[in-house]
Amino acid sequence: MAAVRGEFHPDFSAEGDVVLESSDGIRFRLDSAVLKAGSSAFRDMFAFPRDPNEAADAPIVLTEDARILAFIFHCVFPTDASPELQSYDDVWTVLKTAEKYDAPCVLKILRLVVLSEEKFSNKSVNLFALASYCNWRDLVRSSSNNSLKEDISRSENLAILQMAKTADVFALLNLHWRRKEILKDIVRNGENFVYEQVDGFGAYANVCKHCQKYM
Repeated sequence: MAAVRGEFHPDFSAEGDVVLESSDGIRFRLDSAVLKAGSSAFRDMFAFPRDPNEAADAPIVLTEDARILAFIFHCVFPTDASPELQSYDDVWTVLKTAEKYDAPCVLKILRLVVLSEEKFSNKSVNLFALASYCNWRDLVRSSSNNSLKEDISRSENLAILQMAKTADVFALLNLHWRRKEILKDIVRNGENFVYEQVDGFGAYANVCKHCQKYM
């Protein structure tokens, strides 16, 4: 059952010497030593003594919501629960949060998640932009090739590609341009295409001899 404002997250309620609270009011009881080991930002945060008049359980309020923080803390702390993200918007929010708190272990697990779940791995343009931003060169290459099945000039794809490195975007555009030139050469040579009428209104196009699709 999901926690409500003011309650502890069910996976992070039992042990710990510090309480953190999400922007939507969910609390996390955590071990500060583990937090400091996994994040230099938390290490710096806990380097300063707290007000002695402050209650021991007084929460430190963070700016991220509970769903994103739960993913981050599941990466930092070993638990039986499986972190879950719903969309690439969530992926980018986790990535930016991991950068904010300087938690490199989160990026390693985030990579595993996007590769293991089809809702992420099958979106080649999204995966390309993420891989380019994170400098995952093997994924940049594989997602570039997979993106040849898509029209990267669509407006939604152009918005996604803004997150990628400029040099990688130019390389991707060049790959798509070279593929189109190869296809044009094949059509011009007439080895696999025949120019013929494709409807009852006098329209003609190059039709593939194998699949009967036209371009």
